[in-house]
Amino acid sequence: MSTKLILLSLFLLTSLFKDVAVQVGLRFQHYNGMTGKFYLPEITGSGAALFDFDNDGDLDVYIVQGNVLEPNIPPNKTLFPWRGPEPLRGKLFRNDLTPGKPLSFTDVTQQSGIVANGYGMGVATGDINNDGLPDLYLTNLGSNQIYLNKGNGKFVDVTKESGTDDLRWSTSASSSTTSCPSITPTRSSSTRWRFIRSGKRGRISLRCCMWREGESSCGSITAGRGCATKRASECATPPERRNSRRQKKREQLSGRSLLFVSSDH
Repeated sequence: MSTKLILLSLFLLTSLFKDVAVQVGLRFQHYNGMTGKFYLPEITGSGAALFDFDNDGDLDVYIVQGNVLEPNIPPNKTLFPWRGPEPLRGKLFRNDLTPGKPLSFTDVTQQSGIVANGYGMGVATGDINNDGLPDLYLTNLGSNQIYLNKGNGKFVDVTKESGTDDLRWSTSASSSTTSCPSITPTRSSSTRWRFIRSGKRGRISLRCCMWREGESSCGSITAGRGCATKRASECATPPERRNSRRQKKREQLSGRSLLFVSSDH
């Protein structure tokens, strides 16, 4: 009976989902620069964003690309060499969805102005200047990039003038209405970024949380108010402090519970 259920499950999965990436134009191969030395970024992977960059009502795709980890080794000489016809870079695909026609994507990276050839880690989307067009923040192992959506399929790199760069190892990126993401401490230094919409005017803030050698920090970059990161310990709370707060909360709740039982008797 269990074998039949397994076979049925496999049948349902294969019938519900079908890989049509190449068929619809999403031609992309991720490269992690594997060296055989087991560097942490090799296994971290990369990200992707589904967002309507041209405001035509359908979701377009941006896919993050990796690169080499050691500066003097070309991509075609690594353990698993890069065989692609083009240089390594992140890719932007426009969704050309037309009712009654097959789904189709077009690679518009070249004409978009996005030049993302670093060791990519993550991507977040958000309208940082409230012009109705979603912008891109790209996190890397090394220098990050922020691209302003100018419309008509064009993006402009405003990293330097906005002060949103970070030379450390930035990992995941996301969009949210909450504060900083939680951080799993490691022996390495890593930073996570998040777009946050907050305040009465609904401004987008770019916040980061970092864990490095047992020390936590956070930063805030708010569009339109000057951009400069600042360190703070209250944003990314170390595990020992979080556990201490949780234990205190449990004790408080436990005391209330006992008091409640006592009053009932």
